Amino acid sequence: MDGSMKKFGLLFAGFLFLVGCNNAEIELVDVPENTPPQADIYISGNFNQWNPGDERYRMTYRPETKSYFVQLGPGVGDIEYKFTRGDWTSVEADSCGYEIENRTLSVREDAFARVRIENWSDLNPNFCNFVTLRVDDIPSSTEDSIYIVGDFNDWNLEDSQFGFLPAGPGPWHIVVPKTQFGTHYKFHRGSWKSGEIDAEGYPRINRYIDPEDHDTIPVRIEGWWDQLAEEHNSLTFVVTDVPMSTPDQEDLYLASSQFNWEVNKEELRFDRTEIGYVLTIPRVNYRFSYKINRGSWATVETKGNGEDIPNRSYLQGSQDTVFLKIRGWHDKDR
Repeated sequence: MDGSMKKFGLLFAGFLFLVGCNNAEIELVDVPENTPPQADIYISGNFNQWNPGDERYRMTYRPETKSYFVQLGPGVGDIEYKFTRGDWTSVEADSCGYEIENRTLSVREDAFARVRIENWSDLNPNFCNFVTLRVDDIPSSTEDSIYIVGDFNDWNLEDSQFGFLPAGPGPWHIVVPKTQFGTHYKFHRGSWKSGEIDAEGYPRINRYIDPEDHDTIPVRIEGWWDQLAEEHNSLTFVVTDVPMSTPDQEDLYLASSQFNWEVNKEELRFDRTEIGYVLTIPRVNYRFSYKINRGSWATVETKGNGEDIPNRSYLQGSQDTVFLKIRGWHDKDR
């Protein structure tokens, strides 16, 4: 062997020595609450031919930190691994009890890992933190994307990550988070005024996912608020005049017997236009009473001197557009 080859051999041996001297330590900082007391936990991987109960790789418990750890010998290189309680029937799983991908660790880059176990495959899950909604039916006129808004995204209508484009035949599936206290949500197509309605044609009350619900929940969408207004002889309210005391930044809302006198309902919020405040709704009742407000009963409309006014009344079929003038506000003009 010439000098150059000897030099290369020494360098290569040194490289192997550096790699081989790396020790991997894996710390298990959390285990599921349903882990049996005094259960032994093992690590199994490509370094021990995936033996699930190898005593050489039984995790050691640290009472001071309430965690488990194991040290892998030098020279293990890139590893794949999983945790078990001694056999493959008790292998770790995700929070819903489903199989997970192999964990990985490169000893050459990082010789330490701090991890937690979500669940065991042979035990009931502590809590499944997501649910799959199976949308079996949507209105045939739906051509744009459908989104979901709820507790899990702070009712943010601009959040497009929870949605789908209903191309092709259904059903359509979407995964959403749920909480231990239940999850409220609704479907929409970009705004509250393009949100879903119930079978009676009213804006749908919030849907609810119970913490005990199954992993897959079938749902159907009855219709859309804006499309119902187009399909029926819609009714438009136009507020042409408001008092000087009206705050510029506040919106106007319709509260009516038709919608259980709810105030501050986004589907019943007026849009600001060049001709005034405008709201278009479908006609889903023959006669109803109503008043205009700025988001609460404390801000309901009044006479110009602040006195209460009788409920306004609408008789279906009498007119398609109702022009209104607001004389005063309960909180501003008394």
